[in-house]
Amino acid sequence: MDKVNVSKIVKNYIKSIDAQHFQGFCDRLLLRLYPDDYTPVRAGGRHGDMKNDGYCYFSRKFFQAHASRGEKIANIKKKIQEDLEGCIAKQRDVREFIYITNDIQVGEVEHFVDELRVKHPDIEIKTWGPEKIALEITQFPEEDTEHIIDMKLSGPYQRKENDFGIIEEIFKFIFEEIINVKTAGKLVDKGKLRMLSSKIEINFEMNRQEMVKQTLTNNWKRMRLVERFVQAQVEIDETRILALKDTIQDKFCSIRDVNDVAVPITDFTVFEKLSIPLLPVHRQTNPDYIANAKSIILYFFEFCDIGKKTGKEEKHFTQKNLFKGLE
Repeated sequence: MDKVNVSKIVKNYIKSIDAQHFQGFCDRLLLRLYPDDYTPVRAGGRHGDMKNDGYCYFSRKFFQAHASRGEKIANIKKKIQEDLEGCIAKQRDVREFIYITNDIQVGEVEHFVDELRVKHPDIEIKTWGPEKIALEITQFPEEDTEHIIDMKLSGPYQRKENDFGIIEEIFKFIFEEIINVKTAGKLVDKGKLRMLSSKIEINFEMNRQEMVKQTLTNNWKRMRLVERFVQAQVEIDETRILALKDTIQDKFCSIRDVNDVAVPITDFTVFEKLSIPLLPVHRQTNPDYIANAKSIILYFFEFCDIGKKTGKEEKHFTQKNLFKGLE
């Protein structure tokens, strides 16, 4: 694959990385750039990471990885200053400080970094954004590049990255809110569970029903977050949710080889098959992302957008159809 296309793939990958995976990505890059010098560092004990996400012990370079996409300028400036000055205070012989981010820095941030350079003239202070990171990665052979970005670039396993739009927004919402959600038991509505239990009985054979119930239990907290997101989005722009529902229903009909979304699901693996297209290429094996994707599908199952409805649901959950009543 030519360097221009590799660079595009790498830049898209960098911009898509979430905060919890960004440091691991930086470690893979820095271990390739400085194989005999770089040591990854993680927070631990009462002193944390000592303001050091990783360093080169011979050349005395210290790195801070920060997925800053979407953060306020004031917070980014505060983070850079605190990490730099904390590193100087806690580490010996700091010769170079490199702040790595997945976002292009605005002029105000770069000007602030310039002021820090004046304040600390004995230390070389640098910032690496997506362009600089991509330039470093694409100098490597394809095999090393694939290792750093954790995906294939060419050959039979190559996949095109999709534009995930609202799905990416749902994933972001779940990751941000999941720690604030109460335990699944406190989110239980017994009436809703009874309705779901009846729904499971008419959609799956007896030997699959317990497995479906367990899957719903495991993903209940995430499903409630999907519900919150959908309700809020409907108030703003219902068409985006309808577009997502339409996509899922089309895929359901294709997988089941039917022309009606209101048929029994029967095959438990349908949930997984519907989830896969919602996953970013480089997250196909990540359990958290898989759970998020599956929770979106389970939500649409719960609210009668796929699968056979119970008698009560037939009365209360009817899909809007502009053509009804024209005959």
